[in-house]
Amino acid sequence: VKLMPKNSERPGGGGSRPGTKLTSVEFITIHDTASTPASATAEAHANLLINGFSASWHYAIDEDGAFQSIPLDEVAWHAGDGSRTFGLTDTGVKANGPYPEITISKDGYFEINGEKTKILAPTSDGRILTSSHITPSGIYTEIGENGNYYINNTYYNKDYAKISNHGGNRNSIGIESCVNYGSNYQMTVRHLAKLCAELLIMHDLNVDRVLQHNNFSGKPCPNSIRTTGYWDNFLDLISMEKFAKEELSDVEFIWESLTPIMDNKGMISLNIGDTKELNYKVTAKFDGHELTRTATTKILS
Repeated sequence: VKLMPKNSERPGGGGSRPGTKLTSVEFITIHDTASTPASATAEAHANLLINGFSASWHYAIDEDGAFQSIPLDEVAWHAGDGSRTFGLTDTGVKANGPYPEITISKDGYFEINGEKTKILAPTSDGRILTSSHITPSGIYTEIGENGNYYINNTYYNKDYAKISNHGGNRNSIGIESCVNYGSNYQMTVRHLAKLCAELLIMHDLNVDRVLQHNNFSGKPCPNSIRTTGYWDNFLDLISMEKFAKEELSDVEFIWESLTPIMDNKGMISLNIGDTKELNYKVTAKFDGHELTRTATTKILS
């Protein structure tokens, strides 16, 4: 922990830790630092905040672990949505699946799976926007107890020309993942998934509440996960970590690679040659019992 000084504690004021309390914790927001020098570690980013910076975040994380800079009950300025707050509105549309298609009608109303709602979409100074203006990572929705879709509050971000979600700064915990040259990004992502799982459990949230910076502003961040198409895999990794922490905390797992290109931590070499499958052994120990299984994962070309 390297807490950033509050603005009121800085000579002359300023800074990006106002000390304002979060309205509630509704989301975990994932960023990457976009800073590639080898020295741009999590600790370096924590020091950046201590020395004063125009933005802020709760955690920075890298291959070695995480540094916390802002208390989890305080606002950090990281999402680009200002002071807009999370809030759900009943669309009146019956749900038929967890992830509806959201579009905008010609007269400016949100549509859910093609069905027009009574909810006006944001405009650009009165100009009706189109579905292409919706941020690529989407508007947050969930299914209410009445079986209808509920949609989060939205606004139009002029910087990125995207309709985006409320609640990034005021209702979320922001995590910056490091992408510094020479680091083990696979390990950084693993640490990130573990931290997300812990925070979800702490705040009684499900994995759908892990969103991208892109959801709140339209900015293409976290760029590394987005450009590699790894986001859905990352959410799966969080789900597995969350399940393990909630259901298997008393079980000791020992992993052993049976394939030369993979180590016992599951890290795969960048040079896989003509390897077509990964073989490994897993031993589970619990309450004096031990169970070992071998498994194979096919490598898709």
